[in-house]
Amino acid sequence: MEKSPDHAAASVLLVDDEDKALKALKCNLHDSFSITTTTDPSEALDKIQGGSNFAVIVSDFKMPGMDGITFLSRVRDMAPGTVRILLTGQANTDMATRAVNQGQIFRFLQKPCTLKDLTEAIKAGIRLHFKTAAEREVLQSTLRGTIRVLSEALGLANPQAFERAERVRKIVVRMAKLLCVLAPLELELATMLSHLGCLGLRSEIIEKINKGKSLNPEETALFHDHPRIGAMLIERIPRLDTVARIIAMQHAPPSASMTLEARILNMTMQYDRSRCAGHLPCDIFRALHEAEPPHPPEFVDALKGAVYSGPEYSRKTMSIRQLKPSMILDRHVETLDGLLLLAKGAELSESTILRLIEIAKNQSIIEPVHVLALRE
Repeated sequence: MEKSPDHAAASVLLVDDEDKALKALKCNLHDSFSITTTTDPSEALDKIQGGSNFAVIVSDFKMPGMDGITFLSRVRDMAPGTVRILLTGQANTDMATRAVNQGQIFRFLQKPCTLKDLTEAIKAGIRLHFKTAAEREVLQSTLRGTIRVLSEALGLANPQAFERAERVRKIVVRMAKLLCVLAPLELELATMLSHLGCLGLRSEIIEKINKGKSLNPEETALFHDHPRIGAMLIERIPRLDTVARIIAMQHAPPSASMTLEARILNMTMQYDRSRCAGHLPCDIFRALHEAEPPHPPEFVDALKGAVYSGPEYSRKTMSIRQLKPSMILDRHVETLDGLLLLAKGAELSESTILRLIEIAKNQSIIEPVHVLALRE
């Protein structure tokens, strides 16, 4: 039987503690789907944690150590895009209610289940998986574009704040990959908007931080309040409540209740502040290892890996009209009158380049522009 393109591209995981039952299912289904099997639900969770992507997971209900509903509930938390199907020979109203409420099960199949019914359920699950993934991709693209516009607006209003947020974002994205963060988009968006609350701050406060200078008590109080203000603004936007929570915790003392994403942003902010103060990376990593309360070693190691695994750039000078998106400013862009237009560290986009070209028609901008360009 020839696989359809959708089925060939989708992986299906079968979980059942009875090895014979698994082998029989795999034998009957392997011509139609890409099948992976395991008799241990904990092993299945490890596969997901390790980065394995499954379009559909079919689980038996009665298994030692962890029943099917508990297992699929954990799958929902770890991989919400995976469609979940439960097989059971002990169906009753209470179990069905628990399966729907706890595990948000897509299909609930009663044993003995015919091969035709199981095949149709898996095919329907695959269709739902791809449909949901496509909708999620469109939503994420729209959301990322909207946040990028907001971030660029922050760069125009407060170049110093944008510079810091962009600098931190690059490390955060690499760190999230090393720690296998399951929802990296929310973390990246939170980092891009982490300094939104700085819009009302005097630019010299952020400039002091970027230069590693000390703040006076009043400036310290104002700066430490910006995460609360930024989170308050973002939580008004639908679907960004998690992003708002990450933003709110960026300066909070590390604690066991802090989410993985918030801890990554929090630690990267600490690293950036120390670098701006002139401390060497090796000294910062040592201080993070020895901090009280201590940071988990795997987080410090991931930060170290993220810092040292960045792309290679070469320094270049060019006119404004030669600038290209993704280049990074190696020096401030200013007018001859000393007006700061874009801060060092800002990543150029099409809109910022067009804005510079328009400004240059009426004001004299210092050229050449010093940038960092990716090595070819």
